[in-house]
Amino acid sequence: MNENKHIVLLCDAGVGKTTELKQLAYHCSRLRSYCPIFVPLNLYTNKRIKEYFPKNWELIPEKELLVLLDGFDEIESKNINDAIREIEFFVREYPNVHIVVSCRTNFYKIETEEDEGLLNGFTSYILLDLENKEIKKYAKDKLDFKSTYFFDSIYEKDIYPLLKSPFYLKYLIELFTKNNDLPKSKAEIFKNLLELRIKLDIKHYRTTKELKNEKENVMKILEHIALAMECLGRNYIGNKELEDILPEPSSRELLKYCTTWVKQEVDNVTWQFEHNNFQEYLAAKKLSNCPIEVIKELVSSGNEHEKISLSWLNTLYFLVTLYSADDLKKWILSVQPELFVKFEYNTISKKERIRIFKEIFESYEEKEIWIPWGKFRIDELARFGQSDEIVDYLLNKTENGAHFTTIGTAIELLCEVEYLPIEYEDRAKNILIKRALETSFEGIVQNYALECLSVHKFDSKEIIDQIVPSLRRSEYAKVKAGLYCLLCNSDYLNDYIDIFLEGTDCAYSRGTFYSSELRYLKEGFDKANSPESIRKIVEFFRKEPENLEKIYFDQEIGFLDNATQAYKEDPSILEPCLELFKALLIGHERQAQNLLSFFDHTDLRLQAFQKVYSERNVEKHAFLILGALADMNCIEFYIKEYEERRITDSEIWRLQNSLAFENK
Repeated sequence: MNENKHIVLLCDAGVGKTTELKQLAYHCSRLRSYCPIFVPLNLYTNKRIKEYFPKNWELIPEKELLVLLDGFDEIESKNINDAIREIEFFVREYPNVHIVVSCRTNFYKIETEEDEGLLNGFTSYILLDLENKEIKKYAKDKLDFKSTYFFDSIYEKDIYPLLKSPFYLKYLIELFTKNNDLPKSKAEIFKNLLELRIKLDIKHYRTTKELKNEKENVMKILEHIALAMECLGRNYIGNKELEDILPEPSSRELLKYCTTWVKQEVDNVTWQFEHNNFQEYLAAKKLSNCPIEVIKELVSSGNEHEKISLSWLNTLYFLVTLYSADDLKKWILSVQPELFVKFEYNTISKKERIRIFKEIFESYEEKEIWIPWGKFRIDELARFGQSDEIVDYLLNKTENGAHFTTIGTAIELLCEVEYLPIEYEDRAKNILIKRALETSFEGIVQNYALECLSVHKFDSKEIIDQIVPSLRRSEYAKVKAGLYCLLCNSDYLNDYIDIFLEGTDCAYSRGTFYSSELRYLKEGFDKANSPESIRKIVEFFRKEPENLEKIYFDQEIGFLDNATQAYKEDPSILEPCLELFKALLIGHERQAQNLLSFFDHTDLRLQAFQKVYSERNVEKHAFLILGALADMNCIEFYIKEYEERRITDSEIWRLQNSLAFENK
């Protein structure tokens, strides 16, 4: 707004245009930076824009006025041109007034280097999707500990991208709260989402377009265009293709009011569904009424229809749930049964699932290769085969497998099974301990075994005491990473923090931190919470501050929150934390800035400042440290010392020259 007086805020339905404008109005009112006037445009008729303003608005100076015009897309189509003319006329009449217009992307022509946008002289901005940390926080606030189960269900159904829209995030959490789970079928989720979307479209455009009686027609149009796009093998089409698929102008006009159908405008105008799953679900719904022979012709190749095209896989995912006859499942089982791993596991019998699982495993066992991630995800394969029989099968492969890829794959799958039956727990524990201690295959199998012990909580003190002495000196980074994983997730991390310090030294001397090794080293430092372990960590990094840089890069130092809590138990932790801060100031200033949060959260900044101040005549970099620590309380203390003649003019200037930039 400071750069452009006239703005159009664009986004898709559900991202939060109205909420954003109302938040902007609140923000400006609170700060008294602008005086906002909020005008909903859904009831606009052929009037001057200023006729919708409150009385005496002219008394507000132009430069202080902020006009928020919400819902340009909600103006009745016959009044759009008048609205454009009136907005542009108002801009010419009051050029210094700030104006923000919100609109759904579908309805707006964005400006380019060659052409003006739909509103002349306005600059378009896109309202961004939610970020991952915002999604996680919202879910945690709404669901508390149940958020973990919510995300498990979201990942299982592979619909996480939907959560980037506030509309879907809110709806799916409400659905989960109501039933303590999401619907078992992904098709059911998208059926509900589409019905809700259309219901809200009817309400949203109630003054603009009569959609209530068009609901059935809208669904037919969406299904038709979705199937056409699947046949094209694309998730977008241009204007000309849209006209070819929907030659009737009224059908194309109706689509504009459907929020699952989105316009993208970069180099050229393209149209697509809000999420690929909507296209796939709607195409499947259209196909669900077709004979099996028509489906075979569309989705497969070969004279006998023996090869199913991968481009149709996601549509088939929905179709096997929606198709009422059994001949579709029978056909897929006869030509490519492994595809059912990608589908919802309950679409075929347990006996069939076990058979297919074993066939897949043994095909790669015979070749002595890993199961390719591009072919099957380990977690989905484990979920597909989940049963007591498969657990027993995998334990046999882990114990007796001839090749390390067979053993490693079996353990990977055991890591991902939802649960181990009680009667298999002791056997699984003993086999995994044996594999964890058995040095072979450059530590690959050991790594999987250690992580599997951790996943299934085989991490008692007895087991850890059995494993640590044998593996702490291992030369393999993968073994070390597995050991760190086991310790991180156990109740005995604080007792073994020395393992992490030794490991950091080892990796540093090797010159390379492997990704999983670095991940678990960092996790160990972040989780350690006893005063003794915190002291060891802080003193270790004080001696080798470059290791702190390697572990945390430009991230916040993760163990500082636990250091704050540890200080409450053992105040002597201040001393090593201050010494670490001093060490980081020489060459690692960014991490030194991160460490300041410890002094702030413990209300120790002034105390630390006073300690360095008292030792300024012997401390080598005293004024550098004082300048980095100084906040207003510290500066007031320093001024008082000067007023009482305890410091010299020179010392005043030395501190001023050393102050951190934000305090100057």
